[in-house]
Parts: sequence; C-alpha cells; structure tokens
Amino acid sequence: MEHYHAIIIGGGGGLKLRPISNLGYKIAIIEKEDLGGTCLNRGCIPSKMLIHPADLLAELEEFSKYKMATEGATVNFPALVNEVNARVHKNSVSIAESYAKNPNVDYYHGHARFQSNTTVEVDGKILSADRIFVATGSRPAVPNIEGLEGTPFMTSRQALNHPRLPKSMIVIGGGYIAVELGYFYAQMGTEVTFVVRGQLLKREDSDIQEEFSKAFTARHKVMLETSVKKVTYDGEKFSVLVENDGTEQTLEAEQLLVATGVVPNTTDLGLQYTSIE
Repeated sequence: MEHYHAIIIGGGGGLKLRPISNLGYKIAIIEKEDLGGTCLNRGCIPSKMLIHPADLLAELEEFSKYKMATEGATVNFPALVNEVNARVHKNSVSIAESYAKNPNVDYYHGHARFQSNTTVEVDGKILSADRIFVATGSRPAVPNIEGLEGTPFMTSRQALNHPRLPKSMIVIGGGYIAVELGYFYAQMGTEVTFVVRGQLLKREDSDIQEEFSKAFTARHKVMLETSVKKVTYDGEKFSVLVENDGTEQTLEAEQLLVATGVVPNTTDLGLQYTSIE
C-alpha cells in the first residue's frame, strides 16, 4: 500500500491543491479523464476559443452601420474545431509532463473508489493518505424527456468537438452553457432555435437577465416558458414536441443540443465505505 500525505481525487479544480507538493509533502493526483478538468478540456477554455471567432463574425455584420462593406466571410468549421481541440489536448498533456518532473507528485490515470476514510483503490492499487480531497467536478445533466434516451443528441461535451456544422439545431436550455454554444453555432451559420423552460440566464441578477434577454432574443429565435414533451429521431432529423401556454407544436432540426445544467460526479466513488454523508 502506497501512503501519501494527501490524495486528490480529480484533476481539474483539485489541481489548485498541487502546490502543497512544493512544501515537501508527497501527494497523489487521480484523474479518470484528461488533466485540467472541465475548464480546460470541455468547458471554459475551448468554449471561449470558439466564441472568439463567432464574435468576429458578429462584428462583421455590424460594419454596414459605419458605411463599411465587406465580402461574406466563411469559416472552415472542421479545421477550427480541430485546432481548438489540439491546443486543449496539448495543454492537458503539458500538465502531466510537469508532474512527471516533480518527485513529490504521483499521477494515477484511472477511476478512484474509496475503501475507507483513509484508503482508495485505483486500477487495482490501494493508496492511503492522512487527507483525501474529493474534487470530482460535474457532468452534463440529461433530463428525463420521453424518447430522448438512445438518440444521438449532443451535450456540451459533444458540441465542443463536433466535426461537422449542422444546418439546423434545437437547443434545449437557457443557461449560460446553452446560450454560449447555441450562439457559436448560430454565428457559424446553423439555424438555431432555443427552447427554454423559464427565462434566459435565470440564475443571474434580474437586471442582467432582463438586458441579456432583450439583446439575445433580438438576434436569435428563442421560445421562453416552453416545455419539451417528447423527442423523436428518424435517422436524419430530430422532432421535438413542445408546449407553450397550452399550445403544442413540433420543431424539427438536424441536430439537438441538450444543455440543461450539470450534476455532480459523486456516484460510484465508494462513498458508502466512508463517513461522508
């Protein structure tokens, strides 16, 4: 059994604890996917790298206000997505390389499960520590919508590295992930319809919510206060049955993006073998 001063389960936000190794403490970092977590690999960084060119296209649309004319800009969508993902992967690999040079850090690539309050198992190895930090982050939430399961819908993860630009897309959700990714695809040329159960950015302050909604709905097709009743897929397009104010209608699109929030990665950690409630 390998013993450490600290074990960090999660190679995203948990990496903020890595500097304790510089104080001479021996630590283990366990990550089942890529180092850097959601922010680097499938969240903040790749989304902003995609939103920047979308913003440039949006600015071009405003040139006529200043009596300036530009020819229509085109985007090599697969090349853009590949470039973003290549840079993200390079950064993730560089984190692992830096740990390899630190004698006080052991990196385990695998899924950690508690055996007790002070021990975890990863890939058949038992590790123990005086302190174990759980920083396992979250994953996209998938709502219980009739017909959704089994269809090739996208979550934010797939939307950030989709190799082909769809002609049309329905976005279910109105939080920042939904509007960011929907905005990106719309600026790239996809016909996007947003289906929002309540209001846009409902977790933000009311003044931000109001101003954002006013600006966003002026540029995009947004259905507020609308519930999704059923999803079907015929092999080529999605059909989404929605209800608004007692009236039902069916929307159709080539692609469906479900961005209705996140849930914590706390399942299958063996928490039942600890005192964590």
